[in-house]
Amino acid sequence: TGTPFAVQFYWSATGTTSGSATWSIRAVAIDHDESLNATFGSFATGTQPFTATSYDLARTTSTGILVMPGGTPAPGEAIQWEVRAGSDVSHTIGTDPILRDVRMIYQRRTGVTEY
Repeated sequence: TGTPFAVQFYWSATGTTSGSATWSIRAVAIDHDESLNATFGSFATGTQPFTATSYDLARTTSTGILVMPGGTPAPGEAIQWEVRAGSDVSHTIGTDPILRDVRMIYQRRTGVTEY
């Protein structure tokens, strides 16, 4: 619909280290017969503190990180995602975060929100 996706990352870490993990995501809309080398949108980033309890589940913001795909998103198009964490982005946690789940929240049509 031309509106951004809201993305929530659910993650954990090993050990009892504290600090924050930073996640970055970007996307591109690709239709049939379009190049896979299409230009991605800008990275959107979210940071979440870790509770320092091994394997606790953490989540980035309750409302999600807003991501606008590159290209021209339209019904029926595929969305290609790129996620970065750990050593690819800045974080202050003493170990690499472990991605457990990704939740996409989007508006399929006016007034209808999908999870």
